[in-house]
Amino acid sequence: MKLFDRQKKREINLYSYYDHAGIVRHLEDMARQGWQLEKAGSVFWTYRRCKPAELRYAVVYFSKASQFDPEPPAEQREFWELCKATGWELVTNRYQMQIFRNPAPDAIPIETDPVVQVENVRAAMKKGAVRGNWCMVFCALLQIWLQFRSAYTIRDLLLSTFTLLAILIWLMLGIKAVVELIGYYRWYRKARTAAEEEGVLLSPRTRKWWQILQILGLLVIFTVDLPLLLLSPSLSPSTRMVILVSFFCYAVLLLIIYGSRQLMKKKGFSAEANMGLNILIAIVGTFVLMGGLIWMSFRVADDPGLRGHVNAETRTSPAYPAGDTEHTYTVYHDPLPLTVEESADGWVYFLLYNNDGRPVIYRWDTAALEFAVSDTEVYTGPYYSNQEPDYHGLVWCEYYARTIGDTYGVEVLLWEDANLVQPWDYNFETEYLVPVFKRELDWLNERLANFPEGMLEAAVSHFSSLKICLVREIIGSAESGSVSRANGIQFMNGTDAYIVLAAGDTSEKALYHELYHVMETHILGNSIALDQWAKLNPVGFEYDYDYLANAQRDGSEFLQPDTRSFVDTYSMSYPKEDRARIFEYAMTAGNEPLFAASPLQYKLKMLCQGIREAFGLKKSTENFPWEQYLNQPMAYTGK
Repeated sequence: MKLFDRQKKREINLYSYYDHAGIVRHLEDMARQGWQLEKAGSVFWTYRRCKPAELRYAVVYFSKASQFDPEPPAEQREFWELCKATGWELVTNRYQMQIFRNPAPDAIPIETDPVVQVENVRAAMKKGAVRGNWCMVFCALLQIWLQFRSAYTIRDLLLSTFTLLAILIWLMLGIKAVVELIGYYRWYRKARTAAEEEGVLLSPRTRKWWQILQILGLLVIFTVDLPLLLLSPSLSPSTRMVILVSFFCYAVLLLIIYGSRQLMKKKGFSAEANMGLNILIAIVGTFVLMGGLIWMSFRVADDPGLRGHVNAETRTSPAYPAGDTEHTYTVYHDPLPLTVEESADGWVYFLLYNNDGRPVIYRWDTAALEFAVSDTEVYTGPYYSNQEPDYHGLVWCEYYARTIGDTYGVEVLLWEDANLVQPWDYNFETEYLVPVFKRELDWLNERLANFPEGMLEAAVSHFSSLKICLVREIIGSAESGSVSRANGIQFMNGTDAYIVLAAGDTSEKALYHELYHVMETHILGNSIALDQWAKLNPVGFEYDYDYLANAQRDGSEFLQPDTRSFVDTYSMSYPKEDRARIFEYAMTAGNEPLFAASPLQYKLKMLCQGIREAFGLKKSTENFPWEQYLNQPMAYTGK
């Protein structure tokens, strides 16, 4: 058995259905290369090896032909015989498209009247491709509308990978149909005018790059995006099952429609009956399929057992905060991913799994007195996860976040809202624990209160908004030139400024650090105090202008206690990071020794001077938090 038939080959058809001139040119060029057309399918065209020859091809449109005909009608067969009598051999036909071949170089054209040719193309397109493209546009709009309707909020829509993938696929199909329709109608309008007024046939034009781009887009979606979606660890087994079943059912429905059409053609059904039954099967099958998938989705959502949970229990919590409505939630008594083993040395080892499935080992010295516990009561509570968080508590936290944001003229984003926008070089791990948010929001409220009234509003005025996002972890990579783990980052998205903070003890310094980056835009535009910043550095020093190189830098000569010029080696990466690092440490407690050296004193003084000048604080009698380590206070005394 031959694995490869060197006498045949297939190629993807890149020509529009009505592009008769482009198809003719291509087929004649293939004949010169030694390939003759054998069959023209909807997607693939088949060629057979032959001797290179100069052959004439002709594409003629017979509007009365139909894909539902059990056999070619009498008029179509008569037309083939007339063409054969003039030397034109029928090669193949694709619905209304008839492709002929003639070995004679001076063969008489089958059609000679441009007006008739244009009208034949119009009649064939109206019956076939135009109708199909309009149906595709309608289906694409309907499906996109249904996908938008299925989401309660924009956030739900953006967080649903499956919904976004479905919208992308239907959008591509809809755009393809619209482009085909626009191209055809433009050609038909110009071709009819040229045929009637000038007596010439205007050749259509197929944009092959557009066809190739669409094919590549669909291939990427089905070969890369879809497998990644199905293999995503964030996807529950039940959701993965629904997706696989839906794709399987759609494939079965298409096979049923195609198979029924071919069977009815074989049984001799008329074209009208075949088409009517096909439409009926498609409509009924679609409604049955959609209804079944909707029922399955609700069934899975309502039955914890189908989602892999055991002994689910429904509970009702009291109103929180006071005056609010009660909240009903489900408690799952699933087996915990925990194993305990006692070793011979008295240690107890715990093997736990964090949210991303990575194992973490803990060791407990049961003999240590400081770990002795006298309380014998067992405390239980609901188990919350990223997939099943404390929704009621999150609502309260979001209200608290809005209150803080309204007070200081910023937006504070939590949970899934916090990672809707991500920079290209970092990924965020979502925080979902309500106690963590409560702690971070209390801290944020206290820390933002350290800035004088109107100062943050002035800094934010350079942007459309400032969004402060609270996440669990900020993850970078060396490939992108970013650090592997960051306590905080600041980036832009359009005209919106973003500050992302990793929850924990490091969030204070990270907040002040990233806030300074936002403030610096205002400082540099309203003060010249920082223009000579480089002169404050040691002679011969150069910044790395790289976020990773500083990790390899020794820098010890610039970090001596008496002559210290920088906070740390990270300050040596960029001038802006140098200033942000100084501001970060100036705002936090316990850093008196750091600013004892004269070089850092000069830098801190220049930074404080720039802030006072830029924000209109030169005559303020207040000593601000970032000025606490200055040897000479900058508060205005009237002198």
